[in-house]
Amino acid sequence: MPAPRPGPRFVLAYAGTIYLDRDPRPLFQAAARVIRESGLLPADFGIELIGNADNYGGVPVSTIAQEEGISAFVTTGPPRPRQAAMEFLAGATMLVSLPQDSHLAIPSKIYEYLRFEAWVLALAEPGSATAEALGQSGVDVVAPDDVDGMARVLAGRVRAFRAGSRPGRPTGVAHLSRRAQAEPSSSCSPTGWGCPGPPPQCRSLCVSFVKRLVLSALTAPLITRPLRAVTAGTATVFMLHRFRETERGSLGYPVPVLRRVLDRLRRDRYHFLDLEALAQGLARGEVPRESVVFTIDDGYLDQAEIGAPVFAEFDCPVTTFVTTGFLDRQLWFWWDRIEFVFQQTRRAALGVDLNGRRLEWTLDSPAARAAAQEDFTVRCKSVPDPEKHAAIARLATDAEVELPVAAPPAYAPMSWEQARRCEDGGMRFGPHTVTHPILSRTTDAVVAEELAGSWTRLQAEVRRPMPVYCYPNGGPEDFGAREIAILSRLGLLGAVVGDPGYATPARFRAGPEGPFRILRFDLPESLPHVVQCTARIEHLKTLVRRKGA
Repeated sequence: MPAPRPGPRFVLAYAGTIYLDRDPRPLFQAAARVIRESGLLPADFGIELIGNADNYGGVPVSTIAQEEGISAFVTTGPPRPRQAAMEFLAGATMLVSLPQDSHLAIPSKIYEYLRFEAWVLALAEPGSATAEALGQSGVDVVAPDDVDGMARVLAGRVRAFRAGSRPGRPTGVAHLSRRAQAEPSSSCSPTGWGCPGPPPQCRSLCVSFVKRLVLSALTAPLITRPLRAVTAGTATVFMLHRFRETERGSLGYPVPVLRRVLDRLRRDRYHFLDLEALAQGLARGEVPRESVVFTIDDGYLDQAEIGAPVFAEFDCPVTTFVTTGFLDRQLWFWWDRIEFVFQQTRRAALGVDLNGRRLEWTLDSPAARAAAQEDFTVRCKSVPDPEKHAAIARLATDAEVELPVAAPPAYAPMSWEQARRCEDGGMRFGPHTVTHPILSRTTDAVVAEELAGSWTRLQAEVRRPMPVYCYPNGGPEDFGAREIAILSRLGLLGAVVGDPGYATPARFRAGPEGPFRILRFDLPESLPHVVQCTARIEHLKTLVRRKGA
C-alpha cells in the first residue's frame, strides 16, 4: 500500500467509472452547500475523480459541477495504472463510493478503500448489502439521494480536518477483511462457510442478505408475470405525502426513486388508473388487470411543484387530497407546528401538560430531540382536538418559540391557482377536511362542517373534483359510522384510508361501508418492494403468515 500523503487541502476522491446509476449531482449539491456555508476556497477543498468519470449520462461532469456552482472545486482525470491509482487514493482525505445498481452486491472498491488512512463516504441504500456490512464500521453511510445527509457528513469531516484532526483507517471492519471472510466460523455457520463477523453480527447480516436475495428473486419478471396473471379485479393503491426538496428543507419521497418506480411499472405494462375510475370499476366488479393508483395527501407546495410534473412526465394520473383551509392560508398543519417548535427551541429540556398529564423531555442530542417530537406528536393524536391545539401553544410557550401565523417555506401549501395548473397535467384533487382534525376526536357539528365544508370548497376551486374522500390520519380508530354516513349523504363514491391492503370488488361491495374503506399502501422507497406490492407478493406473504399462525 502506498504511504498516506496528507496535505493542507481536504480532498474527496473517487477512482472508477460513473455508470448510469451513479449520478454525482446529489454529492455535488451537498458539497456546494458545505462550500457555501463554510466559506471554503478551492485551496481548502476539492473533489477529484479519475477513471471513466468525466461524464454522466452523456453530460460532462464539468458541466454538472458548473450547474451546481462548484466547477472550480472539481477536477477529473483519465484512468491510471493500478499503482498510480492507489497512490492517488493515498493522497485523499475522504474516499467516496458511488451507489451500486444492485442492493445485493458490495462494490470491491469498498474493500480497497478500507485499507487507506482516509475517511470513507459510502453512498448506499438503507438495507442494502453495503449498508448492512458497514453498519458498525465507523464508515459514513448515506442514501444516494440524501443531500442533507451527505452535507452533514461532509461538513462534520471538514470541520474536524480544519481543526487539525486527520483520518486513520476505519475501525470495526476486521470482519470485512479477506482473511476473515476466508476463515470458516463454525460457531455461527454449521455449514462451515466463511462468515463476516462474530455470530450475532453474522446472523443479522446473513438473514438480511437472504431476505433481499429472496425478494430480488420473487420480484423478477419470471416470477411476477404468473402472479400478475391472477390479479384481475384487484388494484394496488399507493399513497405519498411530501417530496424531497433540500432547498426548502422538505424531507420526503426522493424524486429519482419515483421516476424509477413509474418507469418500471410503465415498462412492465401496469395499468395506471384514475381513482374515480377505480371506484366505479370496483362498484361494477370490473377492475382492469394489473391496475395501480397513486394518491398524495395534504396539499403541500412541493406536491404541486415537484410531484405533479413527475407524474405528468409518465402520463400517470394521480389524486392529491387537499385540506382546504391549508390552501386558503387559514392554517398550517399541527404536526408541522410541533416539529417547528422542537427544531427552533434552544432549551435543553421541555415540559407540557397534555390532557391532564405532565410530559417532560430532555433535548441533549439530535436523537433525543427527534424522539421527543415523535412522542408528543403521537400523543396528540389521542386527545380531543381543542386540547391538542392548546397543548401545542403551551409547548411553544415553554420552548420560548414564537409560532408564525403563516406557514414557513418548509411547510407551505400550494395555491388554488397552482392546483388548477396541475389539473392540466393530469393531477386531480379530492377533499381532506378543512383543518385536518382527527375526526373521531371532534364533535358531531365539527365533523359535519369538516366533511361538507371541504367538499363544497373544493368544488368551487377546481374543475374536476375527485368524489372520493381521504380521512385525516386514516386509521380504523380515526373515523367510523358517523363519518361514513355523512360522506354517503354528500354523494361521494367512497373514501381512502391509511391501512395497507388491496382494493377489491369483494371488499368494496361488502355492505354500505365498503366503498368508504379503500385500502392503500405507503409507496416504498425500494423498487423491489414496490413490485412486491403490485405483483401481490405482499398478499401471498400475508397468507403464509396466517397459515403459520
